Amino acid sequence: MPSCFSIPGLLVVSFLAHVIAGSASFAENPIVPNVGMSDPHIHIFNDRAYLYASHDYSAKNTQFTMYDWWVWSSSDLINWQYECSLNPADTYVGPMAGCWATDAAYKNGSYYWYLSVGYTTAVVRGDSPRGPWHDELGKPMGAGSYDPAIFTEDNGDSYVICGVYAFKIAKLNDDMVSLAETPREIKINNPQGPYGVGILDDKPDLHKHKDTYYLTWGSYYATSKSVYGPFECKGPFIDTDLVSPQFRHKMQYLAWGGLNYDRHGKFFEWNGQWYYACNDQSQSHTTSVYRDTVISYAFHKDDGEIAPLIIDKFGVSRIDSKSKQLISALRNKSDQNSTMAIIKELPSQDERTQALLLYALANRNDKITLPAIIESTKAPSERVRTAAMYGLAELGGASAVTTLAELAANASLHEDERETAMRSLNRMKGEDVNSAIAKSLERASAEVRAVLVRSLADRKAYDYLDAILIVARDNLAPAGIEAAKSLARLAKGQDLPKLVKLLTEIDDDQVRREVELAVFGVTKKESASQESAGLLLNAAKKICSTATRVSLIHTMGRIGHKSTLATLDKCLQDDNGVIKGAALYGLSVWPDGSPAKILSDFAADESEKATDRMIALRGFIKLIPKQTQRSDAALLDNFELAMGMAERAEEKKLVLAQLGGFRFEGALDFVGRFLSDSAVNGEAKAAIKKIEALLANSGSATASHNSELANKAIDGDTNTRWSTGGGTIGGEWLQVELDPEQVLTGISIECQGSETDYPRGYEIYVSMNSFAQGIPVATGKGESAVVDITFAKPVSGRSLKIVQTGKSGPCYWTITELKLKTSQ
Repeated sequence: MPSCFSIPGLLVVSFLAHVIAGSASFAENPIVPNVGMSDPHIHIFNDRAYLYASHDYSAKNTQFTMYDWWVWSSSDLINWQYECSLNPADTYVGPMAGCWATDAAYKNGSYYWYLSVGYTTAVVRGDSPRGPWHDELGKPMGAGSYDPAIFTEDNGDSYVICGVYAFKIAKLNDDMVSLAETPREIKINNPQGPYGVGILDDKPDLHKHKDTYYLTWGSYYATSKSVYGPFECKGPFIDTDLVSPQFRHKMQYLAWGGLNYDRHGKFFEWNGQWYYACNDQSQSHTTSVYRDTVISYAFHKDDGEIAPLIIDKFGVSRIDSKSKQLISALRNKSDQNSTMAIIKELPSQDERTQALLLYALANRNDKITLPAIIESTKAPSERVRTAAMYGLAELGGASAVTTLAELAANASLHEDERETAMRSLNRMKGEDVNSAIAKSLERASAEVRAVLVRSLADRKAYDYLDAILIVARDNLAPAGIEAAKSLARLAKGQDLPKLVKLLTEIDDDQVRREVELAVFGVTKKESASQESAGLLLNAAKKICSTATRVSLIHTMGRIGHKSTLATLDKCLQDDNGVIKGAALYGLSVWPDGSPAKILSDFAADESEKATDRMIALRGFIKLIPKQTQRSDAALLDNFELAMGMAERAEEKKLVLAQLGGFRFEGALDFVGRFLSDSAVNGEAKAAIKKIEALLANSGSATASHNSELANKAIDGDTNTRWSTGGGTIGGEWLQVELDPEQVLTGISIECQGSETDYPRGYEIYVSMNSFAQGIPVATGKGESAVVDITFAKPVSGRSLKIVQTGKSGPCYWTITELKLKTSQ
C-alpha cells in the first residue's frame, strides 16, 4: 500500500532530506512553510494531532495542481512530522492533478480517509492514522458532492458533510464507507461568504460546542440546535483587522474575497482548548495556488458566537494539564477570587501560557481583567504584548486608549507590532472611546497625536472632525500631516468651507500640501467642484501669503472647474514667478483638455522664460489626449504643433510616448517621420509598434482583458461573448469606436447565459475621438444579466467606453451583446 510519494520529482532534495527522515521541526505560523500544505483537517488520535491535507505541487503553478494527498502529525502543534501520502493512482481513481480537500475519522479500530475525487467523494481505510490505506469500495461513496468533512456526534453517530455553494449532509453507517440515508441539503438562513451576501463557498465543516452545532464554510459560520439545521448564518469568525500585517500581503486572491477568501479549514479540540487550522495564501508572494497552513486559538463565547480568530506569526501550542486547569477556572465567571489569583500568577508563566491566558481573559468579557491586560502590554515578550493588545481590542475602553496609542507610536517596536496596536485601538468598542481619543489629543506628544487622529479617521468618528482640524492647524509634524490625511478621509461636502479656510491658515509646507489634497479629495468624493471652486476663488481674493496663493492655485487646477480657468490664465501674467509657476502646474494637471490652448499659446510665446515655456509645453502635451470633443485629426494637429515647439529630446520623447496609445492611421505616418532622428528613434519605434498593434484589431472594439475577443460583444450574435476571463476587481473596460459619429441616448449591457457575470458597477464615457476616455455620461450599479442604461441627455460621440467599477468575487464580467441606443 502507498506510504510515500510515487510521482517523480514531487519533492525537491532539500525537502526530502529533513521530511522523509522524520526530523522536520518548524515553529509558529505557517506551521510547515513552503511545502504547499493546504485544506488542512486536524484530528486528535491517540493523544497526537494528525493533519490530513491536500498538497499544492509547486510555487510555479498557475492553477490548482495537486497530485496526491498527505498526512502530517505533531505532539505539540509546533513541531510537525511528515507521515505518509496517498497517490490516486493507487486507488480506483487513477492519476490526476485534482486531489482536492480531505478529512478523516476513526471508528471501531479503523481509520477512514475521505477524499475529493472530481465532484465526488471517495474513502480509504487504514489500521493506523498514517495507513497503510486500502481502497475497499473501488468507487465513489455516494455522498452527493466533494470537499468532504466528517462530524461524529456525542453518541458515536457520524455524518458526512460536503458541497460547494450548497451543502449536503448524510448519516454514515457503522462501516463508515456507506450512507445510512440519502444526502439532504442543509438550509442556511441569510447566507453569506467571502463574495458577498447570498453566496456561500466551498470548504464546509461541522463541529459541536455544548449543545450548539457550528456549520462553517471557509471563515464563515452558522449555528443550529440540530445537526440537520436549519442553520442561522452569523457571518465571518475571522476578523480581517486581526490578521497580522505579515499575513496581509495583497495577492490576487485578495481582490476576490479579501482576507477571508480560501480559508478552508477545521475546528478541533485538544485538552479542552479549541483551535482552528486553515489555508493561508499570503506567504508565497507570487501565486494564490501554492498555500500554507496556519493555526489559531479558538474560543466560543457564552452567547454561542465564535470569538474573532487571530492569524499571526506566533501560532499556537498544545496546552498542558496545568494550563487546562487555569483556562477552565477562567471560564467560571462566578469565581472571581480564582480569576484574580490566576492574574496574579500570570507574569510567572512561560510566554506561550501567558499569551493563551490573555486570549482567554479577553474572551471572558469581564472588565475585572482589564488592568492585568494593560499591564501585560509592558511584558518583555512580543508574543505576550501582542496577546495583550488583542485583549484590549476586545475589552478595552477609554482607559486603554493611551496605552494602545503610545504602543502604536513607539518607534522602538517593530512596525508589525505598532500596526497591531493601531488595529486594536481602532477595534475598541464603547461610546466613550472616541471621546477619550479626542480628549487625549490635548496632552499627547506629536507622535502619539498622529496615531490618535489616524484612529479617529479609521473609526469614522466624524463627530470629532473639529478636533482633527485643531491638530492640523498646529502645523506640528507628524501630527499635522496625519490630521490633514484624516480630514481627507472623514470630511464631507458640508465641511469644504472649513477645509479651504484651513488651507489659508497653514504655515507648514508639508501640512499645507496634505490639506490641498484633502480639499481635492472631498471635492471629488462629493462631486462638489462648483462649490469648491467658489470657495477657492473667494479665498484668493483676500490678502494672503505667496505660499497660500500657490496652494489655492494648485487646488483649483486639480479640481478643474471651468469657473477658475480665467483666474489661472490671469496668473500666468503675474510678476511673481512663483505664482506663474503655480498657474502652469495647475493648468497642466487640469482634469480635462480645456486649458490646452492656453498652455500651447504660452509655450509659443518667446517673450516668456525658456524654463516656463518648457513647463507649459509639457503640460500641453499631457492635455492633448484629454480633449474629448476634438476629432482624431484635430488631436494629431495638436501633436504636430507640440513637436514643432519641442527643442529638446525630452519633450519630443513625451510626444511620442503619448502617440503610442493613438489608434489612428495618421498617427502611424506622423511617428514614422522621426525614425531618422537618432535622439528619439527608440521612442519612435516603440510608438509605431504600439500603434500597429492597435490598428491590427480589425474590429471596432478593444478591451482591458482578452481584447482580441472584444468584437464578440458587438457582433449581433448572442451565442458569442467577450469576457474578462477572471474575477473582477474594478477598472476593467471595454471601448467601442463608432464610425460614423453617432448620437447616443443609452446602452444595454447583456450577459444572458452567464447571469452572474454582469458589471457590479459601471461608468460610461463618450468621446469625439478614439484616444481620449471621454466625458462621463452615466454611472450606476448592475443587478441582473441585462443592465439597461439611459443617459440623462443625448450625447454625440466617436467612441464609447464602459469601465467596470465593482468587485464580483470569482465571477467574470461578460458581455454577450452590447446594444447602443441612438437618436433617430
